[in-house]
Amino acid sequence: ALGRPEFPYNLEFRAENFHLSQLELKRKTSYDVVLLLKITQWIHMLYGDVAIQELFSKCHRLLRLGGILVLEAQPWQKYLEPKHQPPGRRGMHNTLILRPERFSELLGQQGFEKQVSVSPSGLTDAILVFRKVAQVQAESPPLMAQVFQEQQFLHPRVPKKGKVVPPRFPASTPEAPSQEAPVAPVEPALAAAELAPLMDEAAVAPPAPPEAEDLD
Repeated sequence: ALGRPEFPYNLEFRAENFHLSQLELKRKTSYDVVLLLKITQWIHMLYGDVAIQELFSKCHRLLRLGGILVLEAQPWQKYLEPKHQPPGRRGMHNTLILRPERFSELLGQQGFEKQVSVSPSGLTDAILVFRKVAQVQAESPPLMAQVFQEQQFLHPRVPKKGKVVPPRFPASTPEAPSQEAPVAPVEPALAAAELAPLMDEAAVAPPAPPEAEDLD
């Protein structure tokens, strides 16, 4: 009988959205270690507070009992920097209630136990190591219930109306209207009266005969 493939044939590399993918859950495979390295901010900013709960819940289901979750979460200060905000999600942090400093509390409510926090040299963010200690996780952690309750009282942000600035014409442009001497409109009746004599003369005067060509 064929057993499980050994290293390196048991490795698989894929590029996909881990938050949305259901492939690992459908395979019903348990893992010893799950790494979340500098990814929580992007999931948080793109999908909101509930996405963090779903992310940790998915990691809990994928890990075997006693498995390790390694978390390197970006601090809240990076959420506020425009260069660290995903395209099309500017200002999304204003709608978030859950903060990265409470991720440990949320993981504790979902069946994890914090083991250690390390800050390796050269890294700006601390790395937290958790162990799965409960086989069954809480379906509705108290922290997320509090977050959802607070979100009901959020006021929607109303975008500010832009100030309308009239176009400015340069002074040298002939099409630009003069501010010093406004041009009075010409009355249609007056214009017709001035053109009437010219039109009568053109109608009465016969066309000049062509000059005879001298054949001599």
